[in-house]
Amino acid sequence: QTGRAKIEFPRTDNLPMDGKADYYLEENRLNKRGVKIQLDFTDKGGFGLSSFGNSDFGYDGSAAIGFGKGDFGLGWFGFDTDLLCWQSGQLQADRYKFDIKITDNMGNTADERQTEQMTIIPPPTPAEKLTIKFFDKQNGKLILQVV
Repeated sequence: QTGRAKIEFPRTDNLPMDGKADYYLEENRLNKRGVKIQLDFTDKGGFGLSSFGNSDFGYDGSAAIGFGKGDFGLGWFGFDTDLLCWQSGQLQADRYKFDIKITDNMGNTADERQTEQMTIIPPPTPAEKLTIKFFDKQNGKLILQVV
């Protein structure tokens, strides 16, 4: 049985504009090409795009255009950010720790991150040959039968 890992972290203004992220598992690079941090040049100025507050209330780490765009409420109350998301290929059920290396266009390592240990649990095998035995209207229950 196999499963996948999903890694997310905020796309904040302190990441290099021309940077890319690479994902590693025990020194083995998992992505074929670097994942661009910023897809296009974007103007970071504007209402709701600066790091107002810079604390638990009202922190805006967004590198996305527009106020309230992204994953508002992630973590601290009022933290607004755009997330970088990556999903692994199929992995055997086990515990894994991933490294993320962020580099700029000159090859300089700008930031290195490491995930906590993740447990990959494969999805359950779907039930086969189920039929509806009857619906109990009085109790609002659907009774299924394995054939």
